[in-house]
Amino acid sequence: MRWILTTVVAAVFVAIPASNAMATTVVVPSDTQLFAASRGVVEGTVREIRSRRIDGGRQIVTYVTLDVDTVHAGALEPGAVVLRELGGLVGDDFAIIHGAPEYAVGERVLVFLDADPAGVLRTWGLFLGKYSIQETAAGKLVVRSGAPDGVGFLSGHDSGPATDVAPYGEFVAALALRRAETARKQGSDAPLVAVPDELTAPVAAVDEAYHTNFTLLAGRPRWFEADEGLQIPYFIRPTSFLIDGGRGAVADALAAWSTVPGCSLRLVLQDDTENCGYSRDGQSTVSFDDCKNQIAGGGCFGVIAIGGSAGRTSEKKTINGVEFVRITDADVVLNSGMNTCLLGHRLTIREIITHELGHSVGLGHSSQAGPEPNPRLAEATMYYQLHEDGRGASLRPDDIDAITFVYPASEVPPAVVTESLPGGNVGAAYEVSLEATGGATPLVWSISSGTLPAGISFSPDGHLTGLPAAKGTSTVTFQVTDSRGRNATRALSMEVLGAIPVVDSVEYRAQKKRLTIFARIDDGLSVEIRVNGASIAPPARIRTKPDSASGGTRFIVKGTSAQLNVTQPAGSNALVFVVDGVPSNPVLF
Repeated sequence: MRWILTTVVAAVFVAIPASNAMATTVVVPSDTQLFAASRGVVEGTVREIRSRRIDGGRQIVTYVTLDVDTVHAGALEPGAVVLRELGGLVGDDFAIIHGAPEYAVGERVLVFLDADPAGVLRTWGLFLGKYSIQETAAGKLVVRSGAPDGVGFLSGHDSGPATDVAPYGEFVAALALRRAETARKQGSDAPLVAVPDELTAPVAAVDEAYHTNFTLLAGRPRWFEADEGLQIPYFIRPTSFLIDGGRGAVADALAAWSTVPGCSLRLVLQDDTENCGYSRDGQSTVSFDDCKNQIAGGGCFGVIAIGGSAGRTSEKKTINGVEFVRITDADVVLNSGMNTCLLGHRLTIREIITHELGHSVGLGHSSQAGPEPNPRLAEATMYYQLHEDGRGASLRPDDIDAITFVYPASEVPPAVVTESLPGGNVGAAYEVSLEATGGATPLVWSISSGTLPAGISFSPDGHLTGLPAAKGTSTVTFQVTDSRGRNATRALSMEVLGAIPVVDSVEYRAQKKRLTIFARIDDGLSVEIRVNGASIAPPARIRTKPDSASGGTRFIVKGTSAQLNVTQPAGSNALVFVVDGVPSNPVLF
């Protein structure tokens, strides 16, 4: 069995993505398997290519219209046939499914068809089902697979040969012999839809774009968050087929790309999710089931996994002399039909996910040559073929060179940007996060001098937390250090005031113009009472007496102050009780 990780290399040693790169894991079907699995086979000329936003913008798809003149197999008639393929470019928004078939207006093609549950057509197995019909220099017609350059699917498959290039006449003759096999599939599936209804519906001009080519990449995609020291969260839709749902494999693969010295990239497994499949939903997901029916394959051949990303071409950044566009989310989808032949292989699945995640962050292949004479390229996890050597989720030297090229550690040293600390109160929860810019992640915080207020702790990620235990002011010098040993410091002061006063209740008797407050404070402290923003005591005097019921103190203010002539409905007046300069929360009465 031949396991192919289809991506074309863009540069030796530094595997940045090429304009026709792919990142889909496939087991190449034999001719017999491809014929039997498809819903039909048509031949014609590409008339039109248009991309469109659908599903409220959560998807970008591309409609490829074929003028079909020959139906080799399947329940279709000659005429217009429209394929709906994942991915495309509309305005500044791009969506990429690595491994999608490439089409060009005017191209002569022979296509093996698949369909979604509603019968809408697409190319079987992404690039696996698309063949170009070309004329050689000698004037002879040949069919050539849509495989990436340098990959020849000729022979050696478990169930027979797989055609890469063949004389047109011989290939068509083989189709005729297998026509009955594809026809047998029609009875149990939804009828094929030559032109989907949605294509005839009106759409806003900004949500549609016409192209002369349907190609794979709108630019070289890259996560820009890494330059800001931000972690990039990935979510998982787990599988019941694996004991841990696949979380361990995904976490290990994410960690492999996040612990490279001199690299700013940090990927984290955030949580489980109900989202799945390839979608522009703003959430990067590794899903172990094809819930959207986006993958053709099964029986241990065809597409094992698809990888894709979405983003904006209007946001660009040049890194190491290469221009990149921003990724906003990326997805990896594994074919649930492969459970019995793939997902049980713990180390293999880790290698596949590590490889596909490498594509999701913008890498191409170390090499597309097979065999590859350079051992450094051949041993890379981003090599185009699986190694199945027990490496699991790990990187090799060429992978490390590639990821540090695309995501170099920041050349800007770290700097503390927090300029002051908010005050705290005795016994009240305190939580503050210090902020820094620049530096090569991860950044580690420490205290170089001074002592924190009693009850406050400080963590290496820059968090101050705790319950202040005593009043006072402390000055502490904080230090932040990046992964390259560069550091910055800043002295900050933190003032702890007394405890926030607790007011249990407030009563006002209009006839006696008397305000009674039930509160709990220590003896000997100065007290001020404010009503609706104005101080009423002072100038009015306060009489106190213990309150046995609450265990606190009763504060009584009696007088003719205008603030005490409360004429508004109950609950429309606000009282603030101030003790030694510390105000309580407002209390309505």
